[in-house]
Amino acid sequence: MNQDNKTEGYRPLADCESEGYLHNDTKKSNVARKQRAPVKLIVFDLDGTLLNPQQFVSKRNLQALDALRAAGIGFTLASGRTEQHMRLFAEQINVDLPIIACNGAVIYDHKRRQDVYRKQMSEQLSSEVLDHLLANQLDFLCYTADGVMHPEYSRKVEVMQLYNAKAAAEGSEQIQTAILTADGVRSAARRGMVKILALYNTPTEKALLEELAARHSATVIASMSGAIDVMAPDVSKGTGMVQLARILGIGLENTVAFGDHDNDASMISLAGTGFAMGEATPAAKAVADIIAPNCADDGVAIAIEKFILPGIFG
Repeated sequence: MNQDNKTEGYRPLADCESEGYLHNDTKKSNVARKQRAPVKLIVFDLDGTLLNPQQFVSKRNLQALDALRAAGIGFTLASGRTEQHMRLFAEQINVDLPIIACNGAVIYDHKRRQDVYRKQMSEQLSSEVLDHLLANQLDFLCYTADGVMHPEYSRKVEVMQLYNAKAAAEGSEQIQTAILTADGVRSAARRGMVKILALYNTPTEKALLEELAARHSATVIASMSGAIDVMAPDVSKGTGMVQLARILGIGLENTVAFGDHDNDASMISLAGTGFAMGEATPAAKAVADIIAPNCADDGVAIAIEKFILPGIFG
């Protein structure tokens, strides 16, 4: 297990220092109070959290999820991916609850293949961002209810192609992809988009994208290096988790969230107890109650075994 995740502002928990956990002294939450609230809902990020570096859910993580199910604790997934891009993983780990997709813009019942909640970007915002990206030959993926659109020169779409190959092998539904040209922007924007993943090469390009989105009060968040997600105002994984908890009739004090990147910070902060992974970004660690081991070390499973199943948080 990686022990090199001690960060300024954190101290080892006395009862699990040997396990590599850290308690965030700088977070203003009352962990002791939270520990009395029973856990009813756990929300897991996928990449860098539940998935290992090989993009699989490890055997130990699968066993931990089975243990949660046996204990009657509900769990689901939250990702910047589309609901279609998450479906294979939701099926593999047998998620019964709706999943949170597109950084909280979509709550999707993958069992019934229907939306529970969807917040789309305005036609004007979508059009202006896409016009800018195409005019400057910047790569992007735009997420619609039907699938993913991309420029003809896109390299990022290879991620979707790799997923489709895996889905085909598993007998799962594939993601529909389509090329978007400048002539098709208005039509695509009218059909509705929930997220645009925009790639940039320089800080100046990033700043221009952020300035453009800010004119529409859009949500802009980093979900990976060299890319930003543009979404409708007030969209985040945190707001998605709040919406889902409300739908399920669960209080936030009864929730737990796991994540590793800037786009996970909102749900880590809002959850009754928030875990950031050992290699999480500073933004995610800053709002976490506890830093768990890295995803490569089965950090999710270890945290479940150490804190949740013994009833430390309930």
